Amino acid sequence: MDILLLALGLLILVLALALFFMIAKRVLSFLGRIVLNSIIGLLLIFLLRLVGIMVPLTLPVLIAVALFGIPGLAVVLIFMFFGVI
Repeated sequence: MDILLLALGLLILVLALALFFMIAKRVLSFLGRIVLNSIIGLLLIFLLRLVGIMVPLTLPVLIAVALFGIPGLAVVLIFMFFGVI
């Protein structure tokens, strides 16, 4: 009886750890894509400035690009086009 409960407890532990690592892998993959997108967006700001498109380096612009990456930069460029920024 004790061996059966021990085996059942061990099985539950292994399944719980497997589930935890599957979820952690997906979360880290998602966060990795977000971080990469943000770094590329910030690099694109500086490349645009080198080309001559003067994207303002204000706190709201940097936060938008850091949080949303390339789509955030696209929104900033659209706002610049329409004269909002």
